[in-house]
Amino acid sequence: MKALSLLLVILVASLFVMAAEMQDAGNLYFGQTPPGDTPEVFAPGIISLDDRFEQFLLYSPDSRGLVFGVTDSSWGSFTLESLQLRDEKWTEPETAAFLGSNPEGIVSCLSYDMRRAFFTTSRPAYPPVNIWMNERGENGWSEPVFLGPPISSDGNEFEISIAQNGTLYFSSVRNSGHGDMDIYRAPLVDGEYSSIENLGPPINSASGDDLPYIAPDESYLLFASSREGSLGQRDLYISFQVNGEWTQPVNLGSEINTEGFDIYPSVSPDGKYLFFTRRHAWMATEDSDIYWVSTGVIDRLRKVALSQ
Repeated sequence: MKALSLLLVILVASLFVMAAEMQDAGNLYFGQTPPGDTPEVFAPGIISLDDRFEQFLLYSPDSRGLVFGVTDSSWGSFTLESLQLRDEKWTEPETAAFLGSNPEGIVSCLSYDMRRAFFTTSRPAYPPVNIWMNERGENGWSEPVFLGPPISSDGNEFEISIAQNGTLYFSSVRNSGHGDMDIYRAPLVDGEYSSIENLGPPINSASGDDLPYIAPDESYLLFASSREGSLGQRDLYISFQVNGEWTQPVNLGSEINTEGFDIYPSVSPDGKYLFFTRRHAWMATEDSDIYWVSTGVIDRLRKVALSQ
């Protein structure tokens, strides 16, 4: 009898967990069935639209907001759209408020305290693509300010990601690089970004490396590269940080990387899903979409990297 009672308790508890997971998936992920190891288009008809070129997606640290990018077939225009989860329903996409009076933005990230927004853009006073920042106050977002040297340069800074401790990771074209595009990091010290560091090999290569996504605890780095061994024109790679050193980057494999461009990686705040953009060619004739897939691939590659 006791065994039967215990079995019923376990069964009821399991049903509650399953119900919670289904509710979670419904609210956060637009009612979609979560993917397994095969990438699927994310939120078709809502985020990923036919005849449109989506290029980037990132959830806010609290999972109650997301921002995604839209470009065109020749990368000639960039906008950032945002949605908010209110009363367990997503708002309609609109231009991201933190962009201020200028709607153009390429990619963005939000600090883990939700008070600072960073984004890359080209604005008239600063022609290259550089990094900008603004802060959230009681009355909403301030006007963005240019985040100058040493982070921004006379070259271009295209993509940016932030760790939980405030360290910024970004890609840049500047004379100190190992390739056409390199990944840098800038630690937050006393509230300021006063120094930068080129990550160097094995992250950066002569082929050019960009589009970083840093794990909240900096335990791994996802990025794009066309280095030797790539399956397509631009592939996604991962490297793990062990005792302050980066492991040799590993290609995420043929389930994720294709003959085209697989770019703009990010991971959901719950750590369950990897998002990325799949674009068929640099100058595209087919539209690009946001895809998502289980982060099981990260767990599997972590075991391989740590066993070496």
